Amino acid sequence: MTPEDFCYEVLDCNDCVMEHVGLAQAYVPYQTEFKTFSQEDGLACGTIFPQLVIPYVPSRCLGRR
Repeated sequence: MTPEDFCYEVLDCNDCVMEHVGLAQAYVPYQTEFKTFSQEDGLACGTIFPQLVIPYVPSRCLGRR
């Protein structure tokens, strides 16, 4: 696979990359928003990027109900 096999359009590329990513290759989608938390809020949330704040919800797959 060469760099020419991929498109580099920021907003349209995420879908086509998934078709070509091989086993054990990292896939990191382009970040489209650059809003950030204050330093205090970022420390409390563990990230300065609001898009990455995802509350933990236990899953039934873990055998818990």
